[in-house]
Order: sequence, then C-alpha cells, then structure tokens
Amino acid sequence: RPLPLEVHLQSFGILHFPSLMIAMAKPAYLSIVEFSSSKPVVMFVLLRVIDRFLNIEASDLEPHLNHITDSG
Repeated sequence: RPLPLEVHLQSFGILHFPSLMIAMAKPAYLSIVEFSSSKPVVMFVLLRVIDRFLNIEASDLEPHLNHITDSG
C-alpha cells in the first residue's frame, strides 16, 4: 500500500435523520480539510443521494462558493 490506511470514526446519538446529516457535516468537513492537505481522503456515505450531491465538478460548484466568505 503506497500510503498507510488510517480510519477515523465518530459516533452520533441523534435519531432524527435530517438533524443527524446536518450534525455530521461539519466534523466530516473539518476532517477532510485536516487530512487532505497532505494525503488523499476516501469518504464513505450512507445514501447514494448524498454521493450524487458530493460528486460535483468544481466548475459547477464555483458560483455557489463565490458567495462564501469564510475560508474554514
């Protein structure tokens, strides 16, 4: 394996599914930002709908990102 595999898990106790997705978004984003600066990141998602949303071209996302002022 060219890069060692690291697994990071975080549990959530929220039963309401939409609230759970919102609560998981920020920790997932922060983990990706932390680890993707030097290594590739693989993210597994629960539903295919989420996968379709995340699998977007940067050029399609750019108009929406122009409205964001916080760099993270």
